[in-house]
Amino acid sequence: MKPGGVKKLKLLLACGWWCVGRRACPQDPMDLSLIQQRLKSGTYYVTLDIFTADLRRMFTNCRIYNAAETIYYKIANKLESFMDQWLNTHLLFDE
Repeated sequence: MKPGGVKKLKLLLACGWWCVGRRACPQDPMDLSLIQQRLKSGTYYVTLDIFTADLRRMFTNCRIYNAAETIYYKIANKLESFMDQWLNTHLLFDE
């Protein structure tokens, strides 16, 4: 396995890409490498809503796939909370 391969494998496992014999398999997998690929394309995320929907899908998949006591589940909650706080403080939303 090439350098960094173990970290990538752990991320893929955490977010539900590999789920043979596991407790649940997300029907719509998402991970940071796919989000990064879509960002680099410059054409996929035409709105902030599309971008945040992919992030939320990744967080949700982490919670579906991992038990509540795992670090992956807890980090998904923390990252989603951080994203929500950042969006609420840095962007103006119409009421």
